[in-house]
Amino acid sequence: MRLLGIERSKLVNHGLGRFIAPESHDAWDLYFANVRQNAKKQICNLTLIRGDGSLFQAWLEGIRFIDGEGVITVRIGISDITEHKQVEEALRESEYKYRTLIENSTDVVFTVDKDGRYQFVNNVFASTFGSTPDFFTGKSFWDIYPKEHANQRFEAVTRVFQTGNEVSVEVAVPLPDKTLWFLATLNPVKDDKGNVVQVLAHSKDITDRKATEEALHQSEQLFREVINNANDAIFLLERTPEGPGKYLLVNDKAIRMLGYSEKEILEFSPRDIVPGYIAKKIMPDVIKKLLKDGHATFESAHRRKDGSIYLIEVSTHTFRYKGKDVDLSIVRDITERKLAEDALRIANQKLTLLSSITRHDINNQLTVLMGYISILEKKQPDPSLNEYFGKATTAAQRISAMIQFTKEYESIGVNAPSWQGL
Repeated sequence: MRLLGIERSKLVNHGLGRFIAPESHDAWDLYFANVRQNAKKQICNLTLIRGDGSLFQAWLEGIRFIDGEGVITVRIGISDITEHKQVEEALRESEYKYRTLIENSTDVVFTVDKDGRYQFVNNVFASTFGSTPDFFTGKSFWDIYPKEHANQRFEAVTRVFQTGNEVSVEVAVPLPDKTLWFLATLNPVKDDKGNVVQVLAHSKDITDRKATEEALHQSEQLFREVINNANDAIFLLERTPEGPGKYLLVNDKAIRMLGYSEKEILEFSPRDIVPGYIAKKIMPDVIKKLLKDGHATFESAHRRKDGSIYLIEVSTHTFRYKGKDVDLSIVRDITERKLAEDALRIANQKLTLLSSITRHDINNQLTVLMGYISILEKKQPDPSLNEYFGKATTAAQRISAMIQFTKEYESIGVNAPSWQGL
């Protein structure tokens, strides 16, 4: 026979035992005894020896026949399954390497079926819960997690089974003392017909990243609360070579002051809300100061959505943000302050005018008074009264000096100081 590498004539009427490899002798004896004792076909896997001494894996199928005289005849079919065994061995080795890789992975790895039941979990998965892999085998999501968490996982797994595509999802793992976060990547495991039979999940711990994101979110919330509760309007705008660019951020106060929506304002630049005649007057100097000092404080005006104009004081600071030059402007409505300043200036003007008129009238009356005192002193011959006329004259002169002082005091602070020649 070609399979054994010998001629048929040398095999007929000779036992098969001499072609059995030594390591398979015991198995052969047991197998042959079973064939003789049972009417049904018996199968076995043994190592056989060819005529040239080489070994091969063989699949044996034996059945007995009993003739009318009770003589037992055994027929055995032999198939070379060496290649099949090699494939099986390679598969076992591959599975071993794959399982070893999974077991030694620092990430969570598991497989689940369409009902959300775990078929396999690695040690990292189990150790997260302080347990062993065997504990989870056969258990469902709902056996491990609260309902809302289990439902989220089941929905993701169901999408993989329905679409046959990879799905990624962030999941929380609530533990007694903390909550961990994982980014789970779910991949379909398909049979030879392309049907999804399992889902293989690879999950990476992103707890630190989530904590950073949450801290950033809290910081952004705090920043937003601070600027939105500021008493002044706040504008962040991009600065271009041509001058102020579009607004990048505005607070609630700015929205209320201008009467536009936030979306509308973010399409604007200062050119859209600063009256042109004012911008033309102040912007060259403002830009020059910003380029030189990095900050500037100046007065300007804004035009509301309804067309009305209000006066403002702007304090601007320049810095770099995301690789761009930006201006942060704190804007205060100074309309009431300006009205108060105007009212005060008018009141002072009126008081000055009144004071000037009053001084003039008093001085006139003092001149008359001093004239009459002089006349009375000349017409009165009694020398004993001269002392009283002198005191009256001195008092009138002092009053005149006081009136002159009020005029000089009124001018203090009005004019800028200047050097005087000595």
